[in-house]
Amino acid sequence: MRGTFVERDRDPHVALREALLNSGRRLPPPREPVVRVAAADLVTETPRQLQAHGLFLGALDTLPEDEDFILLGTSLGELIPETDPAVQVHVSRDVLLNLVSVHAETDDVSLQPFATGPLTLHSEGSGRPVAGQPRYIVLMCCDPGAPAARADGREPVPGQTVLIPMAAVHEALTPAHRDILRATRYRTGQAVPTVLREVDGRPVFSFRDFGSSALEWESDAAGVTESDVDDAFRALLAAMYAPERAGAVHWARGTLAAIDNTYFFHGRTSGATQQPGSRRHLKRLRIRTARHTGER
Repeated sequence: MRGTFVERDRDPHVALREALLNSGRRLPPPREPVVRVAAADLVTETPRQLQAHGLFLGALDTLPEDEDFILLGTSLGELIPETDPAVQVHVSRDVLLNLVSVHAETDDVSLQPFATGPLTLHSEGSGRPVAGQPRYIVLMCCDPGAPAARADGREPVPGQTVLIPMAAVHEALTPAHRDILRATRYRTGQAVPTVLREVDGRPVFSFRDFGSSALEWESDAAGVTESDVDDAFRALLAAMYAPERAGAVHWARGTLAAIDNTYFFHGRTSGATQQPGSRRHLKRLRIRTARHTGER
C-alpha cells in the first residue's frame, strides 16, 4: 500500500508545534545535568555519559581546536562526511559543519539549520538506510548569539535545541499505531528503515516532521487503510510535540552536547533572531557506529 501524508491545519500537532517552537518560552533542561569538564577529558567522559543516558552535556572552559573536536568524534565512531553541495560553504575538514544563523525563518527543511527560525523535530538522517544514519550528533557552541529585543518587552530567549525522548513518544502511542509505524517507511529509492523499529530492545524512530511538505510513504501493514496510516502519523506527531516531554539545551559559549540519535528526536525553537552583527554559531559532527547486534 502506498500513500501521501499531508498535514491539515486542524491536526493537533500543528498547534502543539507552534506552542513548543515559537512561544518564546524557556524550556526545562534535560534530566542529565551539565558536566563541567576539561577538553582533555572529553574522550573518556563523553562515551560514559552517552552509554548511561543517551546524552552528554558538558561545559568547557576553553573551546578545543577543530583537530581536537574531530578527535572527540573519532573516539565515538566513524565521522560522516558532509557531502551535500548546499552546505559546503559551511563545511570544514570535510566532516565539521558550522551551523551559523545566516538565513531568515524558512519552511525549507534543508535551510532551517542555518536559519533564525525554528527547526522541526526529527531524527537525523531519517531518509537514509540504517547504515547511513548517524548514531551520535555532537554539537559545540562557539557563540550563542545575542537575541534581539522582543516587541512585547519580555526577556528574549535564544534558540534552544529541543530534545524529545523516543521512549516517551512510543509510550504515548496506541498498540495499533505502533504496529502501523513498524510496517511503514518513507517511499524513496533507498532501503530505508521503517518509521519505528527496535534497537537493543528500545523503540527507535526514523522520522522527520516535514511541516507543510508532503510525505510519500509505503506500508506493509495488514488490514489497514491509507487513512489509518495517516492517522498513525498524526498520532506520532502529536506525541512528539506534547509539551510535557520536551527538554532543551540552553547554549552558552563552551557548551557541548552529544546526542544519541536512537534515544532522542531533536529540533530547535525560534528565538535565534540576532542583534545586528551577532550570529549563533554551533559546530557539528555526525558519527556512525557498527550495526548493533540487537537491532531488528
